[in-house]
Amino acid sequence: MLSRDRDAAFVRRLIANLGDEQAASVALLRLDGQPIAAQVLLYCGRTAYTWKIAFDEDYGRYSPGALLVDRLTEQLLAGNAIDAIDSCSPEGGFMTQLWTGRRTTIDLLASVEPRRFPSFVLAAMVERGFRELKRRRNSLRAWTGGAPPSGPIKRSGDPASTAL
Repeated sequence: MLSRDRDAAFVRRLIANLGDEQAASVALLRLDGQPIAAQVLLYCGRTAYTWKIAFDEDYGRYSPGALLVDRLTEQLLAGNAIDAIDSCSPEGGFMTQLWTGRRTTIDLLASVEPRRFPSFVLAAMVERGFRELKRRRNSLRAWTGGAPPSGPIKRSGDPASTAL
């Protein structure tokens, strides 16, 4: 997101605005007062969604991102404001190494225009192709032993306690 100034500015405004509504937060893992990992969280109802995570590469061998997610999970599930945490992670992503169990999600591509535009038809074809490639990848993973599943963790938590 930082590769384009416009995108970075949009995301900063988005998170700040959602934060003002207590619908987003940024959790930090600090060492000697310096942040070494950060996790953006989004909230909707009684569910917390992990969105973006970053860490200081100088500490990469200590897995600060995984440590932050572990601590954050404990804090969120210790309170009573959150019933579930969803990693929003694709199958086989980083979070699959930390959490097991997946909630089924779907993608929906819809047009509200009265006629079909070529760009929409192309986007639909790309989506179908992507879905087919993903299906084939998953079949191959199942055939070769695959990766462990991941997804939401359920219990109770408190988004206000995300400052570590």
